[in-house]
Amino acid sequence: MFEKLEWDKIADHFEKRRNTHRQLGELFAAGDVKNFARWAVGEEDPRANYSAYVNGLGAKILSENANPGRDIFQLATRFVALSSGAEIPEAVRSAGIRYLGISVGSEIACMLDPARFWVTNRKTLWTHLVLEQGGDFGIANRALQEYLGKDPDSTMAYRKWKAIHSLLEKSMTQVFEFGSSHASNLGIEVGSAKFLWADAIAANLYGEYHG
Repeated sequence: MFEKLEWDKIADHFEKRRNTHRQLGELFAAGDVKNFARWAVGEEDPRANYSAYVNGLGAKILSENANPGRDIFQLATRFVALSSGAEIPEAVRSAGIRYLGISVGSEIACMLDPARFWVTNRKTLWTHLVLEQGGDFGIANRALQEYLGKDPDSTMAYRKWKAIHSLLEKSMTQVFEFGSSHASNLGIEVGSAKFLWADAIAANLYGEYHG
């Protein structure tokens, strides 16, 4: 199934995301709290956080929290200090930022340090389920629905996403490895952006096969 993907589009998606990752990193390094927060939740550039953008969460995060800039910047600071990507869900939960869940939070972390942190959202989760089910899209589609409940902020939903998040490190690493030869053929140096490359592949796979 990976052989049939649109690798030129994946490469273009990846390069644009990597540029956005660099811009976000510059804002973080400069301590530009206000602008970093807007970028981090996809309000200045959707590529910075598709999880927030496609679900209309960026504006809600910025308008329905008392001090969103400070809180998002502090959460990002905590992310980069983590010893493991598996700790992201607990960091997100502890921050208590309304509308900023594991999907949005893991994407912020990945955009800051794509060598260590992976994205756990609808598309990467579905890709994980496809791999888990041996390429059976139908089973993966049905399994995905278990994670897309009506109350994504509930304790039960958090527990489900926290549990699955740690499993995605292995599956996204597999996706990265599947795509390594294609990156080489396209002349792309993925470098330290391992999980951005995996995310770009997962996004294309989801768009091509999810039904």
